[in-house]
Amino acid sequence: MLDGTPIEQNALQRRPYPGRPEWRGRSNLSDTQLGELLQSALARPQQLMLHVVGDAETDRLLDAMERLAPAPTWAAKRVRLEHG
Repeated sequence: MLDGTPIEQNALQRRPYPGRPEWRGRSNLSDTQLGELLQSALARPQQLMLHVVGDAETDRLLDAMERLAPAPTWAAKRVRLEHG
C-alpha cells in the first residue's frame, strides 16, 4: 500500500483535501523505499501489484518507474495497480 484512502484523507492527492488547505495526504514510503521496492520488483519474475489511490501518489510511482527502467520492461512485468 503506497498511500492510504480518501476516507481517512491519507491518499496522496495533487490538491488539498476540502477543509484542510495544508493537507494533501501522505505516502507510506519514502522515495528511497519506493526505489528499493521497484528495484526488487525488477529483479524478480513475479508480477508487481501495488495499492495506489491518490493521483499524486500515482504520478510519483510512474515517475519512479520511468527513472528505473523503460516502459517495455515494465510492460513485461505486467504491473498491476489497484485503484490507481
